[in-house]
Amino acid sequence: MPETEGELKRIKPAITAKNILPLQFSNRRGSANTMKQMKKSEIHFSIALDDQRVPEAISWRATDAGEDIHFAKAINIALWDRNDTGTMKIDLWTKDMPVDEMKYFYIDTLGAMAQSLEAATNDKLMAEKMRSLCQELMKHVEEQQKRNAAQNPQ
Repeated sequence: MPETEGELKRIKPAITAKNILPLQFSNRRGSANTMKQMKKSEIHFSIALDDQRVPEAISWRATDAGEDIHFAKAINIALWDRNDTGTMKIDLWTKDMPVDEMKYFYIDTLGAMAQSLEAATNDKLMAEKMRSLCQELMKHVEEQQKRNAAQNPQ
C-alpha cells in the first residue's frame, strides 16, 4: 500500500469542492446571482488503479483536515445536481475491502444520512425509518456472521 500521495497513480481531474462550487448560482426562480467572496475549502481524492482499472488505494486530503494524507478502503460520494435535479454518485472501493466491512460501511452511511436528513429537514419520521432500517441490517449482518462462523469453525 502506498504511504505517500506521490506513490499513487492519479486520475485527473481530481474531485474538489473548487470544481463543484461554481462562481454563480441560480435561485429557485432561475436568476443567476454572483457569490460573495467566501472562504473556500477543497477536498482532493487520489485513486491508485491496477492494470484493469480496479482501485488498489484511495487517499484523500482536505484543506480543513490539515496537510496529512488520509487513506480509505471505500468512498461514497453523492452530489445533488441543481440543474438536472438529480443525484450524481461516485462509489469506489479497493480490492482489499472485506465484504463485512463494506456492509458496515453502507449501514454507517445510511445512519449518517438519517442524522443529516433530520438536521436538514426536521423530518423525524423519515430519519427514524432510516435508523430502523439500519438496525434491521445490522441484525441481518450479525446473523449472517454467526451462520458463517458455524459453517466454518476455526
